[in-house]
Amino acid sequence: MFATQGELHERLTADMAANHERIATLCRPLDARQLERRPAEGSWSVGEVLEHLLVANELFLAPVAALVQAAPRDPAAPSRPWRPTRLGAFFLRTVERPKPLAAPRALRPQTPRPDVLENYLAFDARFASVLVDAADRDWNKLRFAPPLTKWVPLRFNAGDGFRFHAAHVRRHLAQIERAAAAL
Repeated sequence: MFATQGELHERLTADMAANHERIATLCRPLDARQLERRPAEGSWSVGEVLEHLLVANELFLAPVAALVQAAPRDPAAPSRPWRPTRLGAFFLRTVERPKPLAAPRALRPQTPRPDVLENYLAFDARFASVLVDAADRDWNKLRFAPPLTKWVPLRFNAGDGFRFHAAHVRRHLAQIERAAAAL
């Protein structure tokens, strides 16, 4: 576990940059047909995985960015302990499990949009910039409802949102690696 918010911020910044670079390196050499090709019946193509990540980012970034932008700067926040919420810890454990999960209906990929890779990379860079801007905000105090389960009375904190994003991308990066290797 991370002792301080600053330590978590450093780790997430490194993880997000590494994930971003790995996806760019794997996917930029692929042409449109390769992005669309499914490695096996019932599996997702690289383009569909990217579309799924893009849709998920669109849902998560808005509430997190709004929280960060509205929160006062707190120079002491990075040195304070950060604690996950129970809901955040549950969602993180779920996405970090190696076994396959069914995507929620709202996140199931449709036909990937044109230039899905560059759209994903641009959106992912915006997510990373929100993380940079959030460094001196108190993540424990910044709470939001999970975008797909707003009816749940529990809330994520900003750190949960950033951790979920990094873990979700890491999970699907492994899927992209497998799909690209099968091309």
